Amino acid sequence: MKAPAAARRKLRRLIMSKMAKTELLLADPETSAYVPETRPMTAEHVQTMLDRYGMVYVKPDVGTFGRGVARVDLIRDSDGNPDSYVYRHEDKEKRFADADSLWNQLLQLAGGRKYLVQQGIELLRYDGRRFDIRVMMQRDVRGQWAATGMIARLAHPAKIVTNYHSGGQPIELEPLLEANMSADQTAEYIAGLERIGHLTASAFNRAYPGVNMLGLDIAVDSDRRPWILEVNTNPDPYIFRELKDRSVFRRVYRYALRLGRIRKRRVSGVRKRRIGVLRKRRRLGVVRKRPGRIPQRRTGDRRRAVRRSRKGRRLSQRSRRKGIGA
Repeated sequence: MKAPAAARRKLRRLIMSKMAKTELLLADPETSAYVPETRPMTAEHVQTMLDRYGMVYVKPDVGTFGRGVARVDLIRDSDGNPDSYVYRHEDKEKRFADADSLWNQLLQLAGGRKYLVQQGIELLRYDGRRFDIRVMMQRDVRGQWAATGMIARLAHPAKIVTNYHSGGQPIELEPLLEANMSADQTAEYIAGLERIGHLTASAFNRAYPGVNMLGLDIAVDSDRRPWILEVNTNPDPYIFRELKDRSVFRRVYRYALRLGRIRKRRVSGVRKRRIGVLRKRRRLGVVRKRPGRIPQRRTGDRRRAVRRSRKGRRLSQRSRRKGIGA
């Protein structure tokens, strides 16, 4: 007998709708203060939020890798009245004189898909480039949530998004924060990010107990206030390979493997035997030097060497037949 649909929804691991995840966080008093205003994209919502914040992001309700995300800025004249709109998508920029022209461009971008409009957060910068933070939350062997890794994502200079697949650069978090605050404040701030991760995981745990991995995308504004831009229920563990501290990636990978979110690479029988031999040598303290690279001879040299060796073999055979050297 099949479980009811509501129970199956609660046990699923992946939540694709960004709006559903945002509403979940807004409904929780512990996390609502960290969520920027987010609404379904309509002409009215876009104009209202531009009047309120001066800048918004529009993005697909279901999507990954920062694809389809655009930024819109409202430009005001000297009297404070709306003058024009600047639209940025990928590395392209357009300017529109009126709201109707902007709306037509947004409809073209959406292409019939459901889109959201989100309060724009002006991200902190490092070396002139915007960055945000990925906080990885994973369940441990006891089913408890653990903050297993943090990494910063530095945006491409010509792009509006920080995603790795859109040209962003994964990088250690501490130097980026220390460029904007002291070392003590950085340590305290990272502890605060970990706390936000646990609050978010608790909110998801109550609504969707089947979820076992979360990737929080957190923005930090000019006042150092953290904002949860998005929560990914299928986060990429491999971006942590870019960190110099390899232990972070090993931890994230080990958790993801145990949770069944990635598959372990198969190793051939020959490779297994070689690995076994190497491990045994390490245990016994036997260290074998790798042979140095033998310089490759030129083609002509090889041919001459082969001829000389053949000639040498023929001469030695004649000598044996004649009894020379016996």
